[in-house]
Amino acid sequence: MAETLTLTQIRETIMGDAGLIMDALSVVAVDTDTYTIDALADKAPDPYRMRDSFLYKPSNDSTAAFAPAVTVSGAHDGTVTAITVNDASGITAGDVAMIDSAEKVLVTLITGNVLTVVRGFDGTTAVAYTGAETVVQAAGPEFRRITTFNYPTTNTVDIARAFTFQEDFVGQIFFLIDPDDIRKSISTALKNPQVRTIERTTITFVNNTNEYALPTGLHSKTQVLGVYFRDASSSDVSEQSAPAWKIIEDDNALTLHFITLPTFNANVAFVVVWRKFFSPLTFDAETTTCPEELLIPQAEFELFTKIFKQHGDTARRMFAQDMAIAEKRVQEYVVAVISPAETREYNINEPLFVPDVLPKSYSW
Repeated sequence: MAETLTLTQIRETIMGDAGLIMDALSVVAVDTDTYTIDALADKAPDPYRMRDSFLYKPSNDSTAAFAPAVTVSGAHDGTVTAITVNDASGITAGDVAMIDSAEKVLVTLITGNVLTVVRGFDGTTAVAYTGAETVVQAAGPEFRRITTFNYPTTNTVDIARAFTFQEDFVGQIFFLIDPDDIRKSISTALKNPQVRTIERTTITFVNNTNEYALPTGLHSKTQVLGVYFRDASSSDVSEQSAPAWKIIEDDNALTLHFITLPTFNANVAFVVVWRKFFSPLTFDAETTTCPEELLIPQAEFELFTKIFKQHGDTARRMFAQDMAIAEKRVQEYVVAVISPAETREYNINEPLFVPDVLPKSYSW
């Protein structure tokens, strides 16, 4: 089973490698925009890193009633993005709401008493409602810019604006780059074409059936590297290239069509070898199966690229070597793991076919 990484794990790893995070901090609320962080007493201040700092508060289950109280009006299925409530006057665009103590939604627009929302926000599950369910204010993960480190006088920090709820929490401080830009760096890494794996998918052979649906991760015929017949009739399992097949693309889904089928044998299956690419991550708990040895250095490379753009030559002098090392680690993984898998030949004993006549396009 493939190892999974959450967005939180990736973010903490790349920021830890760069020395740009203080983690697992006990953060105690003094007032709406001041917090005590005792761990600061044990750290030597770095004025350059502290110049752009962000206090991160993970998502939790804290809620508070809207004023006036809000309930769902009428039935809504789990897919609609317009939810009608009894009274939306106490809700503001940008608020996070929790419906029926289960689903979080992000409110993006309010028209009268109709909320336009992002369903299943913060990793929750969108469900259907019959009406009268309670809607309360909630919060997803939040970060605030630190305006002042009161070190060494006190262990407090001041933030630019209040969190949704004034409460104690276990959080983090990120330096030089905010958590949203970190997430964008990770998403950029996951969308990079060289961040890929080579997959082998086995498809059961069905008698007299020429077409087979391919895995959902396959979106383009260019991802398919080869199709093979796998014969497990004996202990000496063998594979050979399928003689005649084509890929049919339809509505972002692929179908494997065999032009010529072998004689049916229950011990024969098809093996599709293909490139797997990865989707960006949105929520802290969302996961990817991209190999850590490939994703982490690529994400670090994208992170440093963004930091360089924001902070210029000083940042470049500080992190240029780290960026070069990250890039080198990516290339080493591609050369050692991905390239050999893409060029592997499964039927090296098959004879080479040479046409008896030259093609018409051939010219002396």
